[in-house]
Amino acid sequence: MTSAEPVSQAKRDKIERTFGARVTDNFGMTEAGMMGSEDVPGLGFRIWSDLYFIEVLDPKSLEPAKEGEVGTLVVTALQTNNVTPFLRWSSGDLVTYSEADDGKGPFSVFPRVKHAHRTAGFFKIRGVNLGHQDLEDFVFRHLEIGDFRAEALNEGDNDVLRLCIEVKKGVEQQALVKLIAAKVKETFELAPQVVVLETGTLAKEFEANVKAARFVDRRG
Repeated sequence: MTSAEPVSQAKRDKIERTFGARVTDNFGMTEAGMMGSEDVPGLGFRIWSDLYFIEVLDPKSLEPAKEGEVGTLVVTALQTNNVTPFLRWSSGDLVTYSEADDGKGPFSVFPRVKHAHRTAGFFKIRGVNLGHQDLEDFVFRHLEIGDFRAEALNEGDNDVLRLCIEVKKGVEQQALVKLIAAKVKETFELAPQVVVLETGTLAKEFEANVKAARFVDRRG
C-alpha cells in the first residue's frame, strides 16, 4: 500500500517489480486525513464522502468543473483530528472527478477522483522546462537503474542537469551511462551529466532527510 505522492504507471510498475507485490494506492493529506483508496488499480481514488466534502473547480474561474474535466481539488474535512479545521482547503492537486457509478463493488457508492499527473515541479535548464514527474517516469522505465537523484547545477555560466543513478548488479555501467545520456538528450533536449553512485547511497540520504529529496536545485 502506498500513499503521499501520486503514483504514475511507471512508478507503479517499478514498485511492483521491486517488491513482487500488487500496489494499492491511497490518498490523503495532512490538512484532512486519509481520504480514500483505489478499488481498481490506476482508475483513481474512491473518496470517503461521508468524512470529506470535496469540490473540483476550474483553476482559473473557480467555478465547478464538469465531470471528467481537469480541475483543482478543494477539501473540507467533516471529521478531522486536527485542532484547526480547514474549510475549503485548496490542496494544489489537479484531478478529474466522477460521480458514484453503477453499484458494482462495496465502494461504488463513493465518488472517484483521479490525478491528472500534472506537476508544478520542474527545473528550467538552458531554457528547457524539465518536469520532475516526466523525468522520474523516464528513469523508472529503465529497469537497469535501481534509484536516482536529479540535480540542477551551475558550472561557470552554464546550467547543468546532473543525473545520479544507482545501477543494478550485472549491468555494464559505462554502456548504460552512454545510453541514458543519449536518451535524455533525445527525450528532453538536454545533455546531462550521468554519475554512477554506489548502491545504497541514495537510500541512506533519503532516510536521513525523512522525505526523499529526489530533485535538488543547487544553483543557489
